[in-house]
Amino acid sequence: MINRIVTGTILFLIVIICLIYLPLNFIALIVTAVFIYAFYEWLSITEAKNLTKITSILTLVSIMYITHQFPEIFYLPVLLLGIALWSVVGFLIVFSPKKIFQLIKTLPNILGMFILFISWYSIIFIGNRYSSLFLNDELTSLFTHNNTQVIGYIVFVIALVSLSDISGYVIGKAYGVIKLCPNISPNKTIEGFIGSIVLPCLLFFLYLIVYREYSLILLDFIFLVICCIVCTLGDLTVSCLKRCFDKKDSGSLLPGHGGLLDRLDSYLPSIIIFQYWMFA
Repeated sequence: MINRIVTGTILFLIVIICLIYLPLNFIALIVTAVFIYAFYEWLSITEAKNLTKITSILTLVSIMYITHQFPEIFYLPVLLLGIALWSVVGFLIVFSPKKIFQLIKTLPNILGMFILFISWYSIIFIGNRYSSLFLNDELTSLFTHNNTQVIGYIVFVIALVSLSDISGYVIGKAYGVIKLCPNISPNKTIEGFIGSIVLPCLLFFLYLIVYREYSLILLDFIFLVICCIVCTLGDLTVSCLKRCFDKKDSGSLLPGHGGLLDRLDSYLPSIIIFQYWMFA
């Protein structure tokens, strides 16, 4: 528990310092490196051979480069693919857990590549509106952005996902009784899952309505709830991967947390939903 708190605090401080003091292109490089390393951990979980790891990572980097160079072609299809992919994964986890295990066992590396790539793409192009595609406006990534407003969007996502994770963990530990998905993640409870939705939504609702005096509509609240729900979906998906290959953690990089992928899992679907919600 102590290691978890200390590591989480250090990570939080590092992220805040980077967001405040580093230029956006440096942040983009760090984000890219984080996702590539997370994919390396994914490959390690599947016990891929070294040659497979090298070719898979090179493939991922190539896809990142090509799609980044031509956002007017890939931007919308990639994000729609992400929504479709996570919809399928979510459906299988809820209604047919055996099939999600089969899918992961059959195509573990390809699935991991697409999951991580799509989330990376959503972060790199955060803040771009879909209407830009039809108005011939230039799509800008973190590598080329000069609008520091995108930092606010990133902080929003980090705060929302972190609150969801912490709320689910604390409430689940204190009051959790009913298992959520015992075959996938035995420690997760329905009480913790509800807490991971209610508390973040309540806090953000109060912050946006009372403090910031924003005019939220029902659709905004629905997407806020969905963002919190898919945090658990990302966590359960990586748990499925680890259970398929009999691994407890994705790595040992972060004491008390496991690997980098263990910390990134909740962000994988939520960043896509956030991008669609805010900039559709």
